[in-house]
Formats: sequence, C-alpha cells, structure tokens
Amino acid sequence: MPQTASEQPPAAPDPSDLTHTSEPAHGAAVPATSGWVPASQHRARDRYRFLGEHGRGGLGRVSRVHDLDLGRDIAIKELISRGAINEMRFLREALITARLEHPGIVPVHEAGRWPDGTPFYAMKLVAGRPLRELIVERKTVEERLRLLHHVIAVADAIAYAHGRNVIHRDLKPANIIVGEFGETIVIDWGLAKDLSAPEVSSGSVGSSPVVGDEGLTSMGSVLGTPAYMSPEQARGEPVDQRTDVFAIGVMLWELCTLQKLPSNYSREGGRILRMSRIDRDLATIIAKAIEPEPVRRYPHAGALAADLKSFKSGARIAARRYSMFAMLGHWMRRHRLHTVGIITVLALAVIGVVFYVRSTIAEQIAEQIAIQAEVEQGRQALLHGEFVEAQVHLGQAYRRGDRSPAIKFMLARALQPRIAELARLASSAGRVWWSAFSPDGRRIGTADDNAVHIWDAESYKLLFTLHTARSYTTPSIARTGCGSQPLAKTA
Repeated sequence: MPQTASEQPPAAPDPSDLTHTSEPAHGAAVPATSGWVPASQHRARDRYRFLGEHGRGGLGRVSRVHDLDLGRDIAIKELISRGAINEMRFLREALITARLEHPGIVPVHEAGRWPDGTPFYAMKLVAGRPLRELIVERKTVEERLRLLHHVIAVADAIAYAHGRNVIHRDLKPANIIVGEFGETIVIDWGLAKDLSAPEVSSGSVGSSPVVGDEGLTSMGSVLGTPAYMSPEQARGEPVDQRTDVFAIGVMLWELCTLQKLPSNYSREGGRILRMSRIDRDLATIIAKAIEPEPVRRYPHAGALAADLKSFKSGARIAARRYSMFAMLGHWMRRHRLHTVGIITVLALAVIGVVFYVRSTIAEQIAEQIAIQAEVEQGRQALLHGEFVEAQVHLGQAYRRGDRSPAIKFMLARALQPRIAELARLASSAGRVWWSAFSPDGRRIGTADDNAVHIWDAESYKLLFTLHTARSYTTPSIARTGCGSQPLAKTA
C-alpha cells in the first residue's frame, strides 16, 4: 500500500500486483501486543489537520495531513484492521522503516497511538507516481530503458537494507514511487523481515520491540506478490536477500521485454531476451538475477546494483566473461571521446595514405607514358637516320630511368656516328704512322711522314704541330718539368 501522496488519485491496481498475506491458523495463539507503544506515546489528533485519504489496503490507510506544530505536510499511516497479528505487522513495518535511513527509503518522523489506541506512524510526504504507471505508459523497449536509472536507485536502496540484514519481500513497481524531481523511493515495508532478529513463536506473549516472522504466519504460508515472487518464496520456503534480487530482476525483465515474466522463463527466458535486442550485458544481468536456483543469483542487491552501474557506464560486468573483441567493445563504449578521436585520426590517416598512393601511382603512370613517348620518338628518328634527334629523345628516356637493354642498344646506335666523327684525326701530310695518349689521358699525339700533331683528347682539336724531316716509328708523350704541355719524344 503506498505511503506517499500524489496530486492525482491512484490508478486501479493491477490484479497481478496484489500482495498476498496469510492469517494465523484458526485457534492459534498470538502474542499480546497492546503494549507495543508506551502510554506516553499517545498523541492527540488535533495536532494534525487531515487533508484527505491517499490510499487504503487490507492492513491500513495512508492520509495526507498538515502538521500544525511544524507547519508542514506529512503522511500518516494508521492501522485500520485491528487485531494482535495485524498490530505486530504494523509495529514491524514502523520499526524497520524507521531504522533504514536512506535517501531511497521514506523516513519515519514518529510513531504512536491515537487516544482510542489505534497505532499510527508519521513519515515524509513524497509527491510522485508509482513506477508501475510510468512503465505502462511506455510502449517500446527504448522508452522503458530510460527508466533504468530508477531501478538502479531501487537496487541501491535495497542494498542498504540488505547491509542491515533487512529484506523487503514485496518489491514491485507499484511499491516504487518516482518523485517530482526524479527521486526514487521504496515504500510499503509491511512484509519486511529482519534476518538478524530472533524468531518469535505464535505462542509467545509480550511487547518486545523486535518482532520475528513466526509470530505472523504459520509454517509454509506465502507472503508477497505472485508476479514478483522468487520460486522459493512462492513455495513458502525460508528466504534471504536473494528473493529481493529476484524481484528486481523481474522489474528489469518488464522494462526490456514489454511482458510479464512467464512461468516457463527458465527455458524460454534466454530466447525472449535475445528477441528484445537489448545489450548482451544487460541480458546477462537479468538472467542472473532471475535464476530459479538462489545460489546462482546475485548474493544481494549490492552486487546487482554494481553490475547495473557498470553496464550504465560501459564498463565490464562481473556476471559475464569476455572475449578480446568484447573487451575492446567495452573499452570503446566507456571511452567514447577517445574512441571518436582515435577513429577520426585513423580515418584521416587512411584517407591520406590512399590519396598519397593514388597520387604516386598517377605520377608513375604519367612518367611511364612520357618515357614511352620519348623512346618511341627516338626509335622513329633512328629509323629515319636522324641520329641527333634520336640521341635527344633516347637520352631523355635514359635519364628518366629507362635502363632496359633495348634503350641502351638504340642509344648506342644513335651515338655511333657521332663517336666515329669526333674520333677522326686528320693527317696534314701523308700517312699517319702512329698515335699515343699522354700519361694523363688529356692529349693525343699522332705522327705522319712530315710532322707530329698534338690533339685535345676531349674535343679532338689540334693544339699544335711539330714539323720534322723524318718519320717516327716509336713515339711517346711525356710532361715537361714545368708547365703542362706534353713533349713528343721519338726514336
């Protein structure tokens, strides 16, 4: 039953959201609880001005009231179904809720009795809507997943309770209030249980402020909402923190699959989660939370909340083993700015390399075309006897990198007439009997019947002539002691 107020009247409850409780067996003794609140805790109703009823259940009702002493609006829950067993439940709810001081759990201001003996407790008034209404309004998985942070907040609040050995046992979207400013509050701790409290048998009598579960139900009875009960809770077996983990898992299931958890979820659950196309990590978290066997679930809500937060931030979750590719994907999700930067740099580098390669290839192709053109023009000139033009074109092709045997052969043919012409050393008088190079190779000496001629070895220009009256048969050219002019010697 809601413990908060809203500006709008509450929607009609879904039959699947109704909480099941059990009454004590007929004739069973129950503890006397009339003294659970001392007489000094009786409160006058005239301190509060009742503004209207907000909600009502089988055990009590919640009213929106104005505290005249402090000048603020609060919520007051009163027990309307009087009886020893109900008073014990009401007492347990008030005491447990008051102990849990967490932003996600509504704080209790005070508890007491009205002058007529009716128990009540006052708490903070939180305006908002049940999470169930927000889920029903959203028709797609994408829209519902925007509510995931509220479920994480629920897991955080329940983790706080689990840390104090308290379990809720009736977690469901109807018991989650989303406030006007996005705050998430877990309400209705009427079925909560303190796991560290001693069990009180149905025959116990007294007014101990610590109330166990055995004084409220008979063995094997069922407490909770069937649609969100863990299998062991539905069977009436002892439960611990893992039953709350199961209920949170069912809420996650409804966010991601747009349907209630089927009875055969242990066989079809994996396929349904895959069909919903949610992230594999989130599917793994849900599957672990709703495992039929408690030992295979998260041990408490804190572990579940940690994995949900890791998923939200893009980090790896504890419930899954990752391949190298999956780890890389998680790193990219968690460091999106770095990933975008790296991808951008790589893309620019690839574009640059492609552009460079294409430009280089284009230049090489153009160069090859130009070389082939020079070779073809040189070949045509060589065929027509135009040796000078052939030398120009073939020489260009050779300088631009064509070192093929064909170009060397054609270039040699083009240069042959030029070499033959440049190497012709004419005689001025009669036959040339001999020739010789100077020691440094820069001069050539020739002798005919009447003279000795000295030529430049590079330009084949006649440098000077030495006229003689006899012929020479054993010539040599040597340097003089001074200068660099060669001296022709004969024998």
